[in-house]
Amino acid sequence: MRRSLLVPCLLLFFSAVARPGLATAADAAPAVSVANSAAAASEQASVETVQSVWDSLMQGNLQDLADIRAKADDLLARLPGLGAALNKSVNDIDEEFRKLAAIAQVSRSMPAELTVVTERTRRLLERLDSQTAPLEDALAALTGRLDELTALEVDATDPAGAAMQRFRADLDATRRKITQLQTTVARSLAPARSLRADMEAQQERMQKAMPTLWRDYYLSAAGKLFDPASWSAELTRLQTIDEVLSLRLSTEIPQTWQEWLFVLVRVIVVMAPLAVLLYLSRRAAARAPDPIRDGWLRIVRNSAFWLILGLGLHYAAWSNGKMYQIVASFGTMSLCWGQMTLAWDLHAFGHPDQSRLSPLWPMFLPMLVGMVLLYFDPFPLFLAAAWLTAQAFILRRLHTLPKPEEGLPRLLLQGFTVVGWLSLLLTLFGFARLSILLCMLYTALAVCVQQDVALVRVGNMVDQYLPKEGGRGIAAGLLLALVLPAALLVATLAPTLWILAYPGGAYLLQHVASMGFNVGAVSFNAIQVVSIFIAFYLTRSLITVGRTFLDGIRRQGVQLDSTLVGPFQTAYTYFLWALFALYVLSSLGFSLTSLTVVAGGLSVGVGFGMQNIVQNFISGLMVIFGQIIREGDVVEVSNITGTVRRVNIRSTQVETFDNATVFIPNSQFLSNTFTNWTHNGRMVRREVAVGVAYGSDMALAMKLLTQAALEHPKVLRYPEPLVFFTDFAASSLNLLLRYWVANIDHGMTTMTDIRLRINELYAEHDIEISFPQLDVHIRDQAAPTEEGNGASADGGLQHPTDKPDANNAPSPAQPTARL
Repeated sequence: MRRSLLVPCLLLFFSAVARPGLATAADAAPAVSVANSAAAASEQASVETVQSVWDSLMQGNLQDLADIRAKADDLLARLPGLGAALNKSVNDIDEEFRKLAAIAQVSRSMPAELTVVTERTRRLLERLDSQTAPLEDALAALTGRLDELTALEVDATDPAGAAMQRFRADLDATRRKITQLQTTVARSLAPARSLRADMEAQQERMQKAMPTLWRDYYLSAAGKLFDPASWSAELTRLQTIDEVLSLRLSTEIPQTWQEWLFVLVRVIVVMAPLAVLLYLSRRAAARAPDPIRDGWLRIVRNSAFWLILGLGLHYAAWSNGKMYQIVASFGTMSLCWGQMTLAWDLHAFGHPDQSRLSPLWPMFLPMLVGMVLLYFDPFPLFLAAAWLTAQAFILRRLHTLPKPEEGLPRLLLQGFTVVGWLSLLLTLFGFARLSILLCMLYTALAVCVQQDVALVRVGNMVDQYLPKEGGRGIAAGLLLALVLPAALLVATLAPTLWILAYPGGAYLLQHVASMGFNVGAVSFNAIQVVSIFIAFYLTRSLITVGRTFLDGIRRQGVQLDSTLVGPFQTAYTYFLWALFALYVLSSLGFSLTSLTVVAGGLSVGVGFGMQNIVQNFISGLMVIFGQIIREGDVVEVSNITGTVRRVNIRSTQVETFDNATVFIPNSQFLSNTFTNWTHNGRMVRREVAVGVAYGSDMALAMKLLTQAALEHPKVLRYPEPLVFFTDFAASSLNLLLRYWVANIDHGMTTMTDIRLRINELYAEHDIEISFPQLDVHIRDQAAPTEEGNGASADGGLQHPTDKPDANNAPSPAQPTARL
């Protein structure tokens, strides 16, 4: 109603803007008089227009007040009949509630019955609200409309006008009428509101007691199995089985044909789209490689129907805020068999000759029998005896069945045998319910393990057939990296639906989720642990996707230095793990203040003991983004020569030519001198030194060296090979051949080949390659005093009287050594 006041205000505004401006002092007096007359006429017309609009608005408001009073009078006239019908409904609901309260009092230690009472009480509350809602909604609508009209009294521009006075009088009369109506309605609704308060209090008390009752239900003994007195009492209670089943069936299955129809529609809503997807996937699988096609068709024919049916039944079991326990139980059985069969189909993926029946099928029988028996909760001895008989039969069957040949199914069945004997002992001691729960949990664990292992195996098989190049290769790699972790997560969490279908399953999950322990001031619970594990695998999946994407970019030839892909992958990995660490700290309740304190402690540690780590970290960033070394470079640092295989943040992996991996801290590349042989490219120069004997033809020797280099296919023609005469050595004339090769990896092989070729060419042209050679000549010594000390010429020593031939004698100090 406040918006309606904008009309006269806008009219006043536009009329004021439309007024002609005042004349200036230079205008003539007649012009001023005409202008003032025109302005006065325009203002009078604007006032009359606003008044007309205001009167029309007030007439509409008065009509609204009259309508409100008429509706209030009509509601007051119908109120006695409505009140009588409401009181009758409230009395019926109250009577039924008192019966439920009596049942709750008698069954206060039986959580299954209390669950039924809680559900029935909730439905009574819905029924009570449906009875009181029309009356309360009508009163609320009239009160809200009156509040809107009351706002006009505050916003009135002429509070003393006649129209406003009349509006106030009608408004006061309507307000009194509504107040009278509120009082009468409140008096009629008082019993219903009181009953609602009692029902909500009763429901709240039962909800608070339920977790403890369900915990005791599974963890406490159900009775003495070998006590005759206990069996006598059990037989007495069996006479009430009809009442027990009727009470439970009243809430655990639909009661009317409309509810059954609604459940059926919800089942079809889930199953129909999934069936269409399966049909389309079957047609698409026809174009896949044979192993993938056969494996997928096996899944569609063998396990898909049971999975779809289970999902549909579970979806239908939760309808209109209700849970039909029996419908959910059928859904759980279908899901259990479907997942068990799916795990085996995935295990046999690519092996069409495998049997279609899962070797884990004996685990399904205890689940089925246990779920049926838990519905006879008021008769624990009967439950224990029936469960004991079923266990004995199953264990006997496991003993006679042939063992699977595959290792994992055999191991899982052996574990189930151990669990079966353990549950048998629990049943003998009276813990039959816990025994049933133990078998169910092991079955869920076994199916999850087989599914997860098989999914990883199928993922590896599918990866072999995916394209590796091009945009399709990138898309396929990203899709597989996303789908496989998601499938593993779904396969792991799917058994929670099994638990929900068991009596008290929701409370059991709630209890497990709230279980925790404290480590100092940090508390842990199941939800935190599960969320951290989910975040961990999600982080790993995102890292895999990112690394695959970057590798795909490198293969696609995008203008990105290939040596930066590794550092980008490392930075991306560190960033995601840092986010994961922050999430974990946040989940554990660490505050920013605590993190500040920890950071302060780390800074002290950095100052005293971690400066080398930080130095290597900073050096790694400078090495990576400074591009002083890259993957594939051949470097020489600290007498270590090898190929750079990976540049990490803290260290660099260098593979030597002896196939040894050396981790060099990055700080050494910045603080010390090192050689990067391939920083400007892999083309390098190599040298071969040769010494020829004195007297050799030097021009021919140098020409042959150039020929040997040019004949090799890996020696570059440009820059051309060069030969240098480097030195007159003691016993050789030294030559040096320099040539270039395109790849440093060819350096040693070319040197060997060229040396072999030089040896052949020099031998063909009679050029002697000098080698160390020493000729020793002994000069005459002083004449001996005795003749016997002399030696004859035949003995190789000269006689003192013999004189050497001057022509053949060597120079006094001229030993000859040639190289």
